[in-house]
Amino acid sequence: KVSLGLYSQASGAYLYDLPIVIQSVVCFVVLIFAREFFRKKSWKNFLFSLSSIIYLLYFSLQMRNISLFRGFYLTGIMIIGIALVHLFFNSKVGYQWLIVPIVLIQPIFQELGLKRAVSNTDFNLGEIFQSIFQRGILRSYWDFYSSAGDINIFDTFVAAFNAKPDWYPTILSWLYVPFHLIPRAIWSSKPISGILQDVSFADRIPYSPGLIGYFILDGGKLWMLFSMLLLGIFLGNIDNLLYKLPNGILKSFLYGTISIIALITTRFFLWQGFYQAIYAIVPAFLISLIVFPRKLKKNKS
Repeated sequence: KVSLGLYSQASGAYLYDLPIVIQSVVCFVVLIFAREFFRKKSWKNFLFSLSSIIYLLYFSLQMRNISLFRGFYLTGIMIIGIALVHLFFNSKVGYQWLIVPIVLIQPIFQELGLKRAVSNTDFNLGEIFQSIFQRGILRSYWDFYSSAGDINIFDTFVAAFNAKPDWYPTILSWLYVPFHLIPRAIWSSKPISGILQDVSFADRIPYSPGLIGYFILDGGKLWMLFSMLLLGIFLGNIDNLLYKLPNGILKSFLYGTISIIALITTRFFLWQGFYQAIYAIVPAFLISLIVFPRKLKKNKS
């Protein structure tokens, strides 16, 4: 209901992204308090750290009132998990930190998918775990991957793979990214929902073929390979840049943010992953300028 109300306004799409900005600020605060607790294990630091984590979980739960898409409200929790591991173990996060947890919580995702339309007031986490154990773990995994389950991206990707589009936007999808923030009031022909591709094959079903599927719709299979190679080069250079940053809260937050957004962008458009990273990184960087101004100046010199 709230999301429909937002999109009925002229600035609805921008207000929709505001919780992402706030959630990133909360994540950064969690890192600050967690580091202080591990530096000095006092009851005061423990309470501050615990309170910040509880508030992050509460705020993420409230974000469900804005969007039913799980990536909208669970991304911050995933980012803080990776950032904490990176901050306290001072090492790069291996694939096991990304893949294994996602595989383990797939039965929970299955239940969340079934209850995606349930409001927060009627949402009961205990019932989700009860349903999983009553059904059986193996059965929950089977339902997750079945044709009626939660992985609709596979079916939509196959449809996109076999589609014969009437047009190919090719490089326009890349060029569109920096122009997405232009309001429709100024850019009257702005693509609806940022979709430049011919998605008539989906017959208006609101499922995504994933980033690879969109790259295929941009220009075919060879264009998809070229686009993935180009995207890999960008991410590789970003990873090298993060590696050269001095160890600390900002580096760990950036590392967690880029890792998780790179992971979930496989389900998005190119511009969606880009702006979600911007919405998360800019507030954290501004906080760093305020909280750690001397340290930042010292590093720059």
